[in-house]
Amino acid sequence: MEGKGMVLLRAFSEVSPSSPTGVVSIERRPRETSNRGRNVFAQLPPIDSRQFVLLLDIECAAGEKACAVLHHLVHDRQIPARKIYFATMISAFEGLQNVFKHFPDVSLVSAQVDTVLDDQQRIRPGIGDFVQRFWNAPSEQNSKVPSARTSVSHAFNEK
Repeated sequence: MEGKGMVLLRAFSEVSPSSPTGVVSIERRPRETSNRGRNVFAQLPPIDSRQFVLLLDIECAAGEKACAVLHHLVHDRQIPARKIYFATMISAFEGLQNVFKHFPDVSLVSAQVDTVLDDQQRIRPGIGDFVQRFWNAPSEQNSKVPSARTSVSHAFNEK
């Protein structure tokens, strides 16, 4: 998925450069409005029903964005749900339940599951603004927390 998922896509492309890749983005809406009927924009290669699809995103909070993309893949692109893996770094339990409720045949993989989703649909304790941390962009929320990229680079350069 576009945005946060691009970091994972880049890493995946380095590991499996011959695998076809694509990008899916979702119409942005204010938090107060429903995610139902969101417009999904996809730039995907042709997908054969025998292929597996790996849907990557940094997080799955409420699961509504993932459901919108999965709806597009399963219903519009006719990809069998059992051939789709949805992989995230962090998820809210509620978000995974929502995805599973609507797409029980999709395989869900999450490195971390947090149990709290706050009233603004953010995972708690969560990881903050991942994109800002990854690119080491300043923000009020994470100004004292080093970026993941800086920390990893620093750790390898010390050896």
